[in-house]
Amino acid sequence: MTLMTAFMMFLIFGVPLLVGIFLLWLTSRLFRWASRSDSGPGKVFAWAMLIATLGAAGFMIFAFTEIFRVGSFAALALFVMPQVGAAVFVVLLLFLWSIFTLFTPGFSHGVVRIITALLILVAYAAVGAHLYRKNWKKDLLHDYSAAPEDIMQVYGNGKWRELSNGQIRSLLSRNRCPPELLWELADHKDPNVQLEISRCADIPPDLLLQLATNEYLLIRMELALRSGSSDEVLRRVATGEFNEQVALNLIGRTPRIPNEIIDILDMSELTRNARCRHLMASREGLSRKYYERLAALHDPGTLGLLAANPAVPTDILEQLVEEEYCVEVPRGAASNPNTPTNMLVMLAKHPDIDTRCRVARNSSTPPATVDMLAHEDSFVGRSARDMIFQRRGLPALREVMQK
Repeated sequence: MTLMTAFMMFLIFGVPLLVGIFLLWLTSRLFRWASRSDSGPGKVFAWAMLIATLGAAGFMIFAFTEIFRVGSFAALALFVMPQVGAAVFVVLLLFLWSIFTLFTPGFSHGVVRIITALLILVAYAAVGAHLYRKNWKKDLLHDYSAAPEDIMQVYGNGKWRELSNGQIRSLLSRNRCPPELLWELADHKDPNVQLEISRCADIPPDLLLQLATNEYLLIRMELALRSGSSDEVLRRVATGEFNEQVALNLIGRTPRIPNEIIDILDMSELTRNARCRHLMASREGLSRKYYERLAALHDPGTLGLLAANPAVPTDILEQLVEEEYCVEVPRGAASNPNTPTNMLVMLAKHPDIDTRCRVARNSSTPPATVDMLAHEDSFVGRSARDMIFQRRGLPALREVMQK
């Protein structure tokens, strides 16, 4: 347990306990003084205290009912119970003290005893004030989970305007807000509130369409990545001003978006941005025109990812290997499971060691080619022998090595 945790536990449980012990001591003193006097003011004060105590007990019963209705067990255990426990303890003592004073002769109303009685009233008021706050119900709903209908009852019809922007964002982050409240908050002037709305799980489809045209960049990024966004929402997101992260979120979606939505994006911007073109080069299911456009670029990283992409058409792959603009191309083709067999046989004789290693580990490489690579003394031979052992077993490996 850390020091901060111990301190918080002391504030939650220790302080009410100390307050209760102090009030017990004060009440015991009042018991002694009340038993020594039967003055009229003492009786009036005792009756007033009895009525006030009964009123406080009634309020706490009401508070308990509301807490159990809209709160959670965590809220009850960690926040409310210690304070309510201290208040119940004080109410019980004051109730007993009032009864004892009314029906016991003797009550001293000296200055010291009156001051002591006022002190116990102040202590009781302090504990009660902590429990009873003007917006205690709203605070409880705001800090802990509640049913959507309870949230709508407390915050709906414009009542959310009593909260700060930070409180509203915290409320929305729980993803349990009713759609009616989301519609009310959709026109909020704080863009971060609208951002939290875009992250809610139960947001209506029409509201998603409205947010898709929002100028706030983070909202477009969130909608581009959101799994529940429809094609129409994604189309509106793509129509806005080009942004690298928005484009990455759209292209990298699972399942992938239709090619017609990628067509909306600025292709010159996509190819100019390194992260976007690398993601497109490794992405399967794109239109042929995108692969052709990427193959025309003289970027080693893009060409290597393109050569390793199983979805790239064979003729484009053969053209890349034939031109071999950079060493990343044969390495990518050697690891591509859809590379033609004749091309893998050719790449097995490539001077680059990494390329030959990848050919040896490729599941599409012919067994005779793997057997040839197994006789090399470099790391290539070790990779080939490992693949023979994994696929054909130890006897086949021994037979190959004896040739």
